This record gives sequence, structure tokens and C-alpha cells, in this order.
Amino acid sequence: MSALREKIITTQPWALVTGASSGIGYELARTLDAQGYQLVLVARRADRLKELQARLENASYICAADLGTAEGMQSVYDFCLSKKVAVDVLVNNAGFGHNGDFKDEPLETAQQMIQVNITALVTLTKLFLPQMLERKHGHIVQMSSAASFFAGPLMANYYATKAYVTSFSRALAYEVRPFNVFVTAVCPGPVHTEFGAVAKAGSSRILKDKVTTPDEIARFTWKAIQKKKTVAVHGMIFSFFITLSRLLPASLIIRLTALLNKTKPRIGLDSLGEKS
Repeated sequence: MSALREKIITTQPWALVTGASSGIGYELARTLDAQGYQLVLVARRADRLKELQARLENASYICAADLGTAEGMQSVYDFCLSKKVAVDVLVNNAGFGHNGDFKDEPLETAQQMIQVNITALVTLTKLFLPQMLERKHGHIVQMSSAASFFAGPLMANYYATKAYVTSFSRALAYEVRPFNVFVTAVCPGPVHTEFGAVAKAGSSRILKDKVTTPDEIARFTWKAIQKKKTVAVHGMIFSFFITLSRLLPASLIIRLTALLNKTKPRIGLDSLGEKS
């Protein structure tokens, strides 16, 4: 490695992005790369990570890890320690959902969803936060959802995991702000990604119009980072619905949410699909 390359690595800020192999994570990696961040890209699919790394200028490292396991979560932190990477921006983006009655959701799917959507996010936050607090500098981005503000029949477990993410992010943001560390929960509505197929929600009413794109959410997230927002809801329509939900009876809101999540017919994959 040349002296010039060493200088670049040590002087540019670092960002770590989980779920970087596709969708929002993929576009967030591209956005942060364009902003001059050195990148650590994390996902299960090493082949896709290598393809993305080849397209980016500053993707220094890839780390193939299954965030559905405790070993996979720890391996991401250990990898950064071994490379002497001090993460400035941690993006906890990996996650997946499942559409259908909870009684029909396989136990393994329900447990894995909690592992990836909540446990991995909390674990990586817990592991990387002390460095940020010590340096009095850092930003943690938690990819939540507009769904986090509602109870979601036919996607009950997914909505609940995202409610945890938004609540956790709000509380943590308050705790760490005095140390010049910031936390942002990004809450998009439906996004055109592989999520719909994995969630078995490709034909649901709420996803059929492909409301927005991953690159739009990536740009929105970067603006939220710059503004140091604690909760960033994408789209005026979802901000409106969230506000409206506080005024209407909960029984009505839950019926409307069930209607939006209903598929016609319910089709999709039988496997867990890609989680990161």
C-alpha cells in the first residue's frame, strides 16, 4: 500500500453499511461513497458485495456476515477492529419482513426477523457506540419504517420490530447528543426493492404502486444525516397519515392498515429470502 493510499484511509471518514448487497443499503453505499466516505460494506452475499465494491471509489473493505446470528454480528465489529477502522457513520440497514397472518408465519421466520431487525441493530449499536462517545463524534442511522407508527395486521411482527427501532432510536438520540453523537431513525414508506418479494407482499395494495425508489431514500437519508434529525419520515403523505392516526380511533386505523397489507392473491417466496 502506497503512502498516499495510507493517508487517504486515515484522513477520510468511515461509514459502515449493513444490508449493502441490494436495495436501500446498496444506494446508501453509493451515496456515502460519493460524499467521500471510506466504506465497510456488510451483507451475507459476498458476491454482490464484491460487485458493488468494484463500482465504488472508496469501498475499502467488504465483510460477509449473517446478521441473523450472534457470531455474524460480532464478526462485523471484530473485522473493523482488525482493520483499525474507526466508524464515523454506522448505518444499520439490514432487515426483512413477512406478509400474512402471524399464525401462518414459520417460527424460524419470526425469530430471524427479530434477530435481524432488532437484535443485530442493537448489538452493532452497542459495540460501535463507545468509540463514538470517546471521540465525541459519530452518527448512527437506524433504518426504520413509516410502519413503526402503526400496528400492522398481516405484517404484525415486522411492524412491531420497526416500532422498537424508532422508539429505541429516539431515546438513544437523547442520551448521546451531549457527546456530539447523533442517532437518526429513517422512516420510509413502501420502497421498490427486493423487500416485497421476501416479505411475500409483492402484490399487496400498499406496495403495488412502488411509491419510491432506493436511491431517493438514500438521498433523503443523507439529508437527514446532515440535518442531524432524530426521526426522518419520508414523504408528506406518510407524515400526514401518521399525524392523522393520532386523531382517529385506533380500531379504525388498524382496520385500514390491515386492508393496505392485504394481498390479492398472497404470493411470494417460501424461504426467508435475503436479509442483508
